[in-house]
Amino acid sequence: MSAHNRVQVVIHGRTYQLAGADPEHTRELARKVDDTITRFSDATPGAESYQLAILAALHLADELATVRGEYEEYRSRAGASADRILEAVQAGMAEDGPESEGADESSEKEPRPESD
Repeated sequence: MSAHNRVQVVIHGRTYQLAGADPEHTRELARKVDDTITRFSDATPGAESYQLAILAALHLADELATVRGEYEEYRSRAGASADRILEAVQAGMAEDGPESEGADESSEKEPRPESD
């Protein structure tokens, strides 16, 4: 089977043949575009198809920018949380350090076999 499957979709009453790796995903995207164009068409009667397409593209680009911003904020907060956890773990290890060092020192005091 080829990497790209052909799929037929309808956007704003026009049929398009598209290729994509996942036909169902392509259909889902086409439905989203069609729904967005239909909303703008209902809100702006008499608008040309290209105008509706531009409005839909701007709206979808705005949604994408918003989601990207939210994603970056989430990544930043997750990174800050990971840093706090790492600091807490390192602080806990530092607190346990002297006890561990004492154990290491006593093991170093054990006589070592001499080599010939």
